[in-house]
Amino acid sequence: MSHPDASQGSLVDRGGGLLYDEVLDITWLQDASWAQTSGYKANGKMNWKDANAWARSLVYRDEVRGVDLTGWRLPRVRPRSGQAWNGRFCLDGSSDEGYNFSTPHSELAWMFYMNLGLCGYYSPAGEEQPHSGAAGNGKMGYVVNVGLVKNLVSHIYWTSTPAEPYLDRNGWMFDFIFGFQNFYNQNDMLCAWAVRDGDVAELVPRKGGTRRAPKPHGQIKPARVPIEILEEPSHQELDTYTETLAGVRCELPFDDGIQADRYALMKTGMEKVLALPALAGFWTFGEKPGLSRQSIIAGAPFPLGEIAGPVPRLPGGPYSSFCAELTGERVLEWTAANGAGSGLLAGAPSCSLFAVVRQERAGRLLAFSWEGGRSFALETDALGLPMGAWATVGLTHDGARVTWHLNGKVSQSKIEAALPATDASRLTLGETSSTGWKGRVGGLAIFHRALGPDEMERLHACAHLDRVD
Repeated sequence: MSHPDASQGSLVDRGGGLLYDEVLDITWLQDASWAQTSGYKANGKMNWKDANAWARSLVYRDEVRGVDLTGWRLPRVRPRSGQAWNGRFCLDGSSDEGYNFSTPHSELAWMFYMNLGLCGYYSPAGEEQPHSGAAGNGKMGYVVNVGLVKNLVSHIYWTSTPAEPYLDRNGWMFDFIFGFQNFYNQNDMLCAWAVRDGDVAELVPRKGGTRRAPKPHGQIKPARVPIEILEEPSHQELDTYTETLAGVRCELPFDDGIQADRYALMKTGMEKVLALPALAGFWTFGEKPGLSRQSIIAGAPFPLGEIAGPVPRLPGGPYSSFCAELTGERVLEWTAANGAGSGLLAGAPSCSLFAVVRQERAGRLLAFSWEGGRSFALETDALGLPMGAWATVGLTHDGARVTWHLNGKVSQSKIEAALPATDASRLTLGETSSTGWKGRVGGLAIFHRALGPDEMERLHACAHLDRVD
């Protein structure tokens, strides 16, 4: 166990879960996952705005000195030149983006390379180093102790510094998987580690009343300390967070196994679906088996409950990186009587359905039911939907005619009776039959109007089928 006299690189253990950096003149929380350990966030991941707000509001009890510490922030990064940012991606730490930073202009990079003695995926000479990152294996999701630092995650950590030229969109980050610095969209879900300026030991007057001068960084050599793996990646915690996308307040399911660049692409796809008017429900199927699948629009979840047993969740999907596997016997169903209220079709005279699916057996993919026995279904038998490959399917009902779409293009059309004036009482995804539709569903959107052909093409494009596993 660490003690107040222990040191590592430029770190000195002040006790009470606090580490002072003699070069940066800042105090770190010893627990690099305090946002999670403290119970503030289930998996510790936050977007840039929320991470900064968490740090600013943090009150940490220092039991050694008997004080409540405020004044926390996220680590900073400054231009290496001291003036303008240098966006050239480098391997030798000579600019502001890339690998192998060993100067104090980046507090997280200084921690990674100098205080923890970790290595980046590329050496300064460009050689690959597979033993990179916090876990020493170049892999994501491990929780480790590295000497004095506890609960460090091999993931990506936010800084408090916005990135030019889009200061309202991007933020600087440091990657503890591969050891590089860059910037991400501020909506990405990354880790947060809190620091505060100064030495916590000086809250109690020092002998002689003088403050310790920061140590010159040239005197510090990279630390060499063992890595203790505490947890391997499990991704068992499904988190949800609230975010406004395309002006719509959403409750989004999130699994911390999703790479940040993949998540950014999925979020762009979700925004394009949410931007279309008259959207009633949008399911992304990120939930685990045993949980209802909920529409992400805040306040209108329209939960799809599991019928005949847990519906498996598999990797691969356009909006949450996951999908639900319908087996024929096991399906998902919403009913107006289950507490969700009415409004799924709201008695609208027209409607549209859009789904991203991977079919294994043709049949009834989706069906609406009304009181009195009326139903309205999307059958895939005559649609030409491929087997074993991801595709998008769409259906519009304009009150007199139904049109089917496959991969954004009109497939067929026919005259259809008008929809009932009352709201639907049930929505079934799949069919409870051993010969029913079988396959995977990665996204479902329902609209209170008939979408045009160009809108169906836009929905197809935003699914990014070429990127779905």
